[in-house]
Amino acid sequence: MKAGTVIVVEGEKDADTMAGLGFTATTCPMGAGKWRDHYTGYLKGKRVVIASDNDEAGRKHLAQVARSLAGAGIEARVIRLPENVKDVSDFVATLSKTEAAEHLAMMIKDAKPYAPDEGAEAACTVANLSELCRKILLSREAAGEFDISKMPRVLRDYVTEICKTTAADQIMVLQSVLCAASAVIKKKVSLAEGEFFQQLYPNLYCLTIASSGGFKTTALNKGMRLAYDVNRDIVEEIELHHTTFDKPGNSEGQSAVLKERIKLLEKQNPLLPTRMTPESMLEDLGNDMGGGIVLSEFGEW
Repeated sequence: MKAGTVIVVEGEKDADTMAGLGFTATTCPMGAGKWRDHYTGYLKGKRVVIASDNDEAGRKHLAQVARSLAGAGIEARVIRLPENVKDVSDFVATLSKTEAAEHLAMMIKDAKPYAPDEGAEAACTVANLSELCRKILLSREAAGEFDISKMPRVLRDYVTEICKTTAADQIMVLQSVLCAASAVIKKKVSLAEGEFFQQLYPNLYCLTIASSGGFKTTALNKGMRLAYDVNRDIVEEIELHHTTFDKPGNSEGQSAVLKERIKLLEKQNPLLPTRMTPESMLEDLGNDMGGGIVLSEFGEW
């Protein structure tokens, strides 16, 4: 009764989880889809935030509770859990108690009002995809000219120099340069686990969509030059080691050293093959390899 904010979750377990972290949470008996309008009366005057399960039943339950609240003049707000967790309890289980409380407090504070078409993007089909894209584009303002002067000088000068030899937009070259740097740095730099709930590496995913003749491929290749150069040197060294490895008369010790050296070089390579099966990619990533995948056409992905 004293709480200003109440979290509505799906199930007693999640309500207990939230309460254990210091939040005021409630739920309805009998699970998803069993919310009754008279429950809403107890939430008048409160800031209500809904945290539903990450499944179809959860999305329908979210819509049912939100409609009931709206009928009583209460604005429902929603927090979105990461897609890889089922519910609030699963999310909390991936963190320490302190981290979970901090992350949830921030999510609750920033919770956005529920929209009636919530979940439309997830449920889109080929039939309504064009209309959905049109709505998304119309709802967003154009980004305008990108101001490269805000970038660190070394990046600004490097991109400006590349742009002297191509008519590509600066942002096209810059994103390619940043991806190249990320691919070369790979696991040498990271955000420590203590500063976040897990260790983060410098991963970037960039897609350029522009008219034909916009120098997209030129910008991509010139911006990735750093990674290409490192890749060339590593491939040449690996080929040299393979030549040495195949020489007759090598001892087992020499062969073992060469094998380890080749493995190390493969891990240091900043580029992954652009032609590979998903299974091969997972195997490479499982062997601690990584780096950039450079594709001039999105369809190649």
